[in-house]
Amino acid sequence: MKTPTTSTSTITRYEPNTTDGITSAQITDNNPASPYYGLLTEDYTLPNKNAAPNAALHRSKVYWEVPNLNTYPSHYGAPRPNHTEVTDERNQMTTTFFDYGINYNQVSDVREYGYNNQLLRRTHTDYINTTNYIGTWVNDSWNGSAKERHIYSLASAVSVYATEDDSVRVSRTEYQYDGQYLTDTPGVTQHWNVSNPYASVYQNCYYQWNEYTYSYDYVCDPPWSEYDPATNARGNVTNVKRMAPAGQIAWTNIWTEQGASEPNWRLPLG
Repeated sequence: MKTPTTSTSTITRYEPNTTDGITSAQITDNNPASPYYGLLTEDYTLPNKNAAPNAALHRSKVYWEVPNLNTYPSHYGAPRPNHTEVTDERNQMTTTFFDYGINYNQVSDVREYGYNNQLLRRTHTDYINTTNYIGTWVNDSWNGSAKERHIYSLASAVSVYATEDDSVRVSRTEYQYDGQYLTDTPGVTQHWNVSNPYASVYQNCYYQWNEYTYSYDYVCDPPWSEYDPATNARGNVTNVKRMAPAGQIAWTNIWTEQGASEPNWRLPLG
């Protein structure tokens, strides 16, 4: 995990919330040379504007990091939270750490720790990173904007564990996308037919001179449509499967354009 860095130049803004003087204070990085310039670093809820930070009713702090472009080229050097701290009015603090995968700042693991630094839960997320959702570089700008999906954070499965490793799983939810046929909506306007599976199909037919028979043949070119099947990758959730810990009941929900069906109750998959 990369060690976060901090900036020495900040700006604080106060905003009264209620008539009894409770005030919000936000501290942002105000150093133009900092990679975190303009980002929120601390947030306080104070009993009044003049209260000291340690008298806050609630406060949170974000520690930012910038990924190494050599290790994470697809992150584009975008700042991301390394971890956060949340403190209540009793000065009790909880901490949340974030781990990232190699693609697009996707959060792979979230570790939440309690007041005594004990692990409360670890949430692990797997993502769909296939080209039909992420896309590829296209030199033709029109084709790129029409076809390339640029959907970077589709979760395929979310698992919650009570341990740092995978030994004690609390729950698991799996997602499937775009598994149902789209419904025709002919009344919708201002949409490209490149994404419409019900777009009109065209075919050019004409008479062509045949040198062998010395006559005209009636021929037709292959049918074509503006619709591109690549646009079927839309990121619409069509199936959600939830699994409880071993020994408990799990269920599957099937999602369609009309909404969720009745749960299909069954035994867990393990």
